[in-house]
Amino acid sequence: MASSLGPTGHVTGIDVAPPDYGSPFTIGQAQECILKSALGSRIDFRRGDAEAVLNPAGDAHDDSRASAAAPFDAAILCHSLWYFDSAEDIRHLFSLLAKARVPQIYLAEWKGEATHVQQEPHSLAARTQAFLHSQKPTGRPWSVVEANVRAAFPAADILQMAEAVGWRTASKGDVAAPTDMMDGHWEARYVVSDKFKSSFEAEDSLSAEAKEKLDMYVEMVKHNAAIVERSSFTKVECMDVTWAVLQLAA
Repeated sequence: MASSLGPTGHVTGIDVAPPDYGSPFTIGQAQECILKSALGSRIDFRRGDAEAVLNPAGDAHDDSRASAAAPFDAAILCHSLWYFDSAEDIRHLFSLLAKARVPQIYLAEWKGEATHVQQEPHSLAARTQAFLHSQKPTGRPWSVVEANVRAAFPAADILQMAEAVGWRTASKGDVAAPTDMMDGHWEARYVVSDKFKSSFEAEDSLSAEAKEKLDMYVEMVKHNAAIVERSSFTKVECMDVTWAVLQLAA
């Protein structure tokens, strides 16, 4: 983004995760590397939520900013909304961006459903993790071992959330992920791993019925991944990506 904007542009990255989150490189290490690059002077990172950046005064009910100049030309939400905890959190972000009069949003997120058989394991793995997340108690403190996939709403549902709080979908489409992109393979491999099974078996808050359903999901991922690996495709592929340009409704 910084390269595309040119020397007069600036990119602000916002992330709620602690610097030691992530593997094999942490967020802190990745940000440090970016800031030391040739484009580093055009970028800054803020740790915290969007509200702290868009509304530093902290008054979520103050509409006086509606006629003021927007603090940013656009917001980019690229493969980020699946990390959110709930639909309420996603709607709140869209509302914040609307109140701040950010004129448009560029959005890219996994479609949420498979369009080809080789994408089924990725779709099922995401649904498995989303179901586990939905069964956990709300309001738990952040943990560096939290999975990336949380609420994981289909892209179509996310667009409806945006439209409900004042955004208009100006254009949208689907694109296939590169065949060498490994996210689908990684998510499927994680869900069938002993680590994932241990993570939900250790959850005291989960009912026996929920754990049984998770076991069923895991077996479905295993079965579908095995079908793909025995086929001519040989490797699990990523779901398609839905992209959209959102503009503030008049």
